[in-house]
Amino acid sequence: MKKIGITPCFMYPDINRKVFGPKTLTYAENNMVEYVSRHGAMPTLILQLTDEYLERVVDDMDGIIFAGGSDVCPEIYNEPYLDKERWAGDLYRDEYEAKVFKLAMKKKKPIFAICRGFQLVNALMGGTLFQDLETETKTEIGHRDAMEYDKIYHDIKFEEGGFLEYVHSGSSSLRVNTVHNKEIKRLDSTFI
Repeated sequence: MKKIGITPCFMYPDINRKVFGPKTLTYAENNMVEYVSRHGAMPTLILQLTDEYLERVVDDMDGIIFAGGSDVCPEIYNEPYLDKERWAGDLYRDEYEAKVFKLAMKKKKPIFAICRGFQLVNALMGGTLFQDLETETKTEIGHRDAMEYDKIYHDIKFEEGGFLEYVHSGSSSLRVNTVHNKEIKRLDSTFI
């Protein structure tokens, strides 16, 4: 059985939380874990470990998923905050996942990056992000709604002759869900 590492989300100390208030908690979204296991793999949460143990864990994985979650901190792609109070990002998580990413690259592990994960990988490779689609791009598409969450969809178009058109058997577009307020501003040239 293939072991697929999933990068974690963190819940930071909150004394008002009824359980484990002063503790940092590490977790994954259940849908992600279920999806990975449904396809014959063993999902493994890459817990917060010292560098020595983290390297061993990454070495033992057959692939790594960089999952969605909190915003990527603008410091990671060397840009000033658009609005630090609203979109501060999660520098702690970014720095931890950067360690996982460097190890995965060093060990030539397959990487699958989803939503926040793709944004982070792009930033770690030298790309940048729009910090807020509505403010910076004046998009008319609603990308984020706390009540509707993953029920929001929009169409995307594939680059003619590109990889996604090939993967989707010559289709020129696809309908995708959207739960993000960020988007790639400058794609790192590695992805082109």
